[in-house]
Amino acid sequence: MKKPFVFIGINIAIIVGLSIVQVIAANSISTTGIQLSRIEDQIASVKKENTIIREQVLTLSALTTIASEASEMGFVQSKSPLVVTQPLPLARQ
Repeated sequence: MKKPFVFIGINIAIIVGLSIVQVIAANSISTTGIQLSRIEDQIASVKKENTIIREQVLTLSALTTIASEASEMGFVQSKSPLVVTQPLPLARQ
């Protein structure tokens, strides 16, 4: 008669133990999900900033922007090109 009670007791202990493990695992997974969501939000924010900065770099490095900035600083476009007709000697003998 004692064997069924021992068997039932062992089964109940296993069920309670596994239930506790399941609760702990579910709690761990839920907090990890919150952290993952925060990290994904940060990644999206950084990607948006990178896109904005990339657009600014492209705009500022455009030739028209550089030309207008140079003219504002007083640089003028050369009207006649510099031509060297005779090659300069590299070394004296």
